[in-house]
Amino acid sequence: MWERPLREYCESTTYTTIHINGMLEHYDANGFPGIDFDFHCQWPTNKQSSYTVTGTKGFSLLSCPSIGEDIKYCQNLGKKILITIATLDFLSSVDDGNRSALNIWNFFLGGTVPQNSGVSRPFSNAILDGVELFIESNDPNPQYYTALLKTLRGYMDLDSSKKYFIAGTSRCVYPDTFMGPGTGKPYTDVPGIFDYYNVAMLSTPNLCGWFVNMAGFYSTAITWNSWITSLSSPKPLYISIPASTDFVGDYITPTSLFSTIQQLIFNNSQLGGISLRDVSYDDINLPCGGIVGTEAAKIAVKYSSVIAAALQGSQPSCNILPETNWTAKMSSTTSTSVVVATHTKITFSSASRTQ
Repeated sequence: MWERPLREYCESTTYTTIHINGMLEHYDANGFPGIDFDFHCQWPTNKQSSYTVTGTKGFSLLSCPSIGEDIKYCQNLGKKILITIATLDFLSSVDDGNRSALNIWNFFLGGTVPQNSGVSRPFSNAILDGVELFIESNDPNPQYYTALLKTLRGYMDLDSSKKYFIAGTSRCVYPDTFMGPGTGKPYTDVPGIFDYYNVAMLSTPNLCGWFVNMAGFYSTAITWNSWITSLSSPKPLYISIPASTDFVGDYITPTSLFSTIQQLIFNNSQLGGISLRDVSYDDINLPCGGIVGTEAAKIAVKYSSVIAAALQGSQPSCNILPETNWTAKMSSTTSTSVVVATHTKITFSSASRTQ
């Protein structure tokens, strides 16, 4: 689905953190991270100058300076920008994990690319605010991500000039096949490394879909919340829901968002907010009306606007707040934060409750 440039979402939404998808291979044919951002930045149009079009497998390191400029622009507006690690290749050793962590640090975060490498940072001098780990590839070696995460956190902690974030995202079923908790899995081996957790309540509607299995939806959230509260240092929990009716069985209607979110807040002490998949869907989901693709639609009330209001305890009404100024009003008067993460093109969104 088509998406506007990243900076436009930073300008026109209440999102405060955006996850851009993403890093899809630990190692391309030259040993560097394989990335792709669909039409925003893709092979071979945006290939690194030293790469040849022929003979390059899978995803490759790209040159995406325009995204880099958007990242800095968004950060100047107070937004946090993370990259999603959703790799399709597997780590095969602790050394693999350590090398991938060094690449992530050098190419996306606060490190530098060796001068003799023949490549450059994909986002130029833009420094991302962290990473999201969301592995759906059936990688049989989750234990090697322990090394990756510990090494990466070590690099982050050495940089006193900036706060970096590591987010963990799992599917709804507890425990998650890859992330855990469980022996040899990231949520058990290094739970303290994560700054917040996303649980994706989508794609398995019979188990945790709000529309198909509402009881399962609420009980799954409680189960994850209970695990988080059992940790020595509990972190926020984000419940991830779709922003589109395309996710049959999972979608929460706008008129039901207020009661659903209030129930989640009541049941889950660690609830940090609601995540959305993804910004391209949110952009065309206009509960109060509007013509998709127009300039007015950019600032119209979106699905995420309703969520942000509900997290503050407000039951919004299109008749009370004109759609032309509602989003702007919320942006300037609330402490609600919105986490955006996308697992399709460039962005996936969520909103945080007011503490």
